[in-house]
Amino acid sequence: MVVIGSGQYISSFSEDADGELYVLRVESNEIHRLVPAGAPVPSTFPDWLSETGCVDPTDEHQPASGMIPYGVNHALWSDGAAKGRYLALPDGATIDVDADGDMDLPIGSVVMKHFWVGGAYVETRLLMRHDDGAWAGYSYEWNQAQTDAALLPQAGKRRVLPNGQTWVFPSRNGCLSCHTAAAGRTLGLELAQQNRDFAYDAESCGNQLTTWDAIGLFTSALPGPVASLPALAAVDDAAASAEARARAVLHVNCSMCHRPNGGGGGNADLRVQTALAATNLCDVDPQEGDLGVNGAKLLMPGDPARSLVSVRMRRTGAGRMPKLGSLMVDPLGTAAIDAFITGLAACP
Repeated sequence: MVVIGSGQYISSFSEDADGELYVLRVESNEIHRLVPAGAPVPSTFPDWLSETGCVDPTDEHQPASGMIPYGVNHALWSDGAAKGRYLALPDGATIDVDADGDMDLPIGSVVMKHFWVGGAYVETRLLMRHDDGAWAGYSYEWNQAQTDAALLPQAGKRRVLPNGQTWVFPSRNGCLSCHTAAAGRTLGLELAQQNRDFAYDAESCGNQLTTWDAIGLFTSALPGPVASLPALAAVDDAAASAEARARAVLHVNCSMCHRPNGGGGGNADLRVQTALAATNLCDVDPQEGDLGVNGAKLLMPGDPARSLVSVRMRRTGAGRMPKLGSLMVDPLGTAAIDAFITGLAACP
């Protein structure tokens, strides 16, 4: 028997009259057809970033005029890369917000993220919601001249950067393995992430939720005054509690899969809004192996070395979490996790 991990929450399989095999995903109302590995997938997506309409045609480093810049309270770890974030909605369209605070962008929306390392642009990723309602991710690799970025094939690639680190350009399937339907696909767009001030230019700075509400981006009124809405703690926020910082690390880097219907192994629910006692972490035996750690628990109060949430984050090979998109250990994130575990005297 061969066991294959898909990174998808698969509900069922089915076969049609022609013998084609399909995968059903109930939580996202999606049906996918299985094709042989290496089979070409037709795509009419632009071959160059400059052709997408998402960047300024006179300077591809700058967003097009219709793109809205935004920031997050707690950034996903991306091997030390700096990032610029933008989104665009179709004219007249608005954003729904679900019960978890995740933003549901309408058909035709695009989310763009620039990545740069050592001052040089390495990659730009686009996440687009197509006419059928399905999301798809596209990676563009910047050329050495820094004048444009080329669309990568669906398989993605790896590249060694001038500083010696290996950069992972995700496959298109890999994009959706992390951008799960259960987490709302866009990940960084949620009330707790955008509840913060953002400088739009040298003279304009304000709370993003207040600003977006004022310009009519939301379909419905916000669920309460902005001051009463949740806000994730930044990993380096000395004013935040150790628990708030650690829970933000897990929420941003892990909860896209480790939540109900997220497709992650085990029963852990790492969303920040889930009470620690309900996360299925504390003093819980691992279901996906102990990595050779004697007496391992998912989280052992006072002992990071026996807590697999810490051990997995510090690995760079087999058993590493997150599985995709990163090859380097997050120094601030792991420190925040270990500080919280060390200071936790007992499970709640």
